[in-house]
Amino acid sequence: MAAAQVKSILSLVGIVVLNSCFVPSTYAVVKFFDGFGDADRNNDGVVNFYDTDINLSGSWNDATLDAGLSSRGIVEVTAATDPSDTGLIWLGTRSFDTAANLTKANLKIINDDVATGVETESDIHNSGLALSVEPRGGGGSFIGRFPSSVDLGPVAGDKVVVSFDFRYWRESTNRIEFPAAFDTLRWGIYEDTDNELGMTAPYGSGTVSAPPGATVEWGKDDGNWFSSQPGAEGDKGIYTQLEMGVDAFASNARINWEYNVAGINGTTNNGRILEGTGVSSAPGTGGDVGTVATPTTDGTGGIIHSSDLSPSTLSLEIIRLEDGLIQVATLVNEVEFLRDEIKTTDTGFDVLGPPAFSYDYIAFRNTADFDFVIDNVMVEIFGSNAEENTADFDGDGDVDGRDFLAWQRGSSPNPFSPGDLALWQAAYNGGALSAVSAVPEPSALCLALLGLSLFVKRGAGARN
Repeated sequence: MAAAQVKSILSLVGIVVLNSCFVPSTYAVVKFFDGFGDADRNNDGVVNFYDTDINLSGSWNDATLDAGLSSRGIVEVTAATDPSDTGLIWLGTRSFDTAANLTKANLKIINDDVATGVETESDIHNSGLALSVEPRGGGGSFIGRFPSSVDLGPVAGDKVVVSFDFRYWRESTNRIEFPAAFDTLRWGIYEDTDNELGMTAPYGSGTVSAPPGATVEWGKDDGNWFSSQPGAEGDKGIYTQLEMGVDAFASNARINWEYNVAGINGTTNNGRILEGTGVSSAPGTGGDVGTVATPTTDGTGGIIHSSDLSPSTLSLEIIRLEDGLIQVATLVNEVEFLRDEIKTTDTGFDVLGPPAFSYDYIAFRNTADFDFVIDNVMVEIFGSNAEENTADFDGDGDVDGRDFLAWQRGSSPNPFSPGDLALWQAAYNGGALSAVSAVPEPSALCLALLGLSLFVKRGAGARN
């Protein structure tokens, strides 16, 4: 064979290898982001006392009624800093048994970019507004409702990641500073399994001691939704439990999956979200919670010591497996503590299974009275059902520094908003970088063809 013919064949092989054999990887998108810049926790377009009145005085920064707050340097928020930062809808899901029938988790949007009291600027998120959580005792449950459902893709490796910034809050109204030993924070994502979001019920004021109360909407308003129909009862979810106390032990960390149905497995009072008992395949025993992972076999446990006031980033990953089920992992500051798979052989799978693959809200519950602040809530989708990357602000088909310049110039969908900036940061700086820019990866066949072309070239060179 002539040298020219060999070179032509080699060129053709090279073109085939380089243009046909490299498969672009999938990419990730930030589905939702909430930095609380709108100061509007129910997203009704109005900032009022429901959203930001920390001590429920019915006023903002009143010299007399809010004197306790002002003495600790707390200034209540009266207006949005970024109206486009609408994010999620936040609501308390459990009533507090008092004459006023308050929600057990007092949720208010606060200004967290100014140091207050004994806390310093290095102790807070320092990123504008945030959501303060002041539980009244343990069990102060609340949720953040997504604007639309988030679906885990059907292909193995598809992933949903939910994350947020967390820190203890010393400067709340009641000033409960630290959790005790063995106290935990439970949080995870849930599916509206029974399609009840948007339904109304008399679960507002006055429902604990003397129902009926005010008519409220599930997924929008504070109310006694904890174990009610409509409400959280009947929903499937995945949640992690993190040890928080002074003498924290790894043994209390968990990843659980849950199906909140009253009477599940023959028991009673197990329809409450984030508060079931261990599931069993035997009728008449168990409850609505199955354990996916514990530190005994799957890690060191998720721990945030109470002596540490600095912010922590908490994450939950849900990944599709080859068998169609899921793997779940919980991380603190990007350090993985627990990871395990849901399997058809797990105890109670016949009662709880299959797990949820679509998610409608993020849920929280404390097991003791400690106050905290969350910020920068983000929901990301990786893989086959990730939408077209919305961080491509300049429309050139990739995500790079020019898109940041577009954001700086107000050319993103929501000009100058932290939400759009978060989209760009997650795509450009985060783990989605190679995915968003579709860096090609060679398949085994491509590598073989490339090796074959090199072999042929070497042989041709030897003969010439």
